Amino acid sequence: MKCPFCGSEDIIKGVVWSGGMNCKTVGLSEKNLLGRQTHQVCSDVCRECGTIVRTYLRGYDYLKTQNISWETEKEQNAD
Repeated sequence: MKCPFCGSEDIIKGVVWSGGMNCKTVGLSEKNLLGRQTHQVCSDVCRECGTIVRTYLRGYDYLKTQNISWETEKEQNAD
């Protein structure tokens, strides 16, 4: 993988997104029988310039086999 900004191949893979102490979990929200579940987001980051090269859901190989009902902004604002 190469950084599209600076061309470096020194990429840190799987950097986990997190919120601050007073923040909910950062990720994509799914509505299911148990309520809401958040799926964690990760990024690959260029060590040379800090560009986020790729962003993806952690554990997506498993998630794509599930029938997930992703929560949209409209649904979230209705609560």
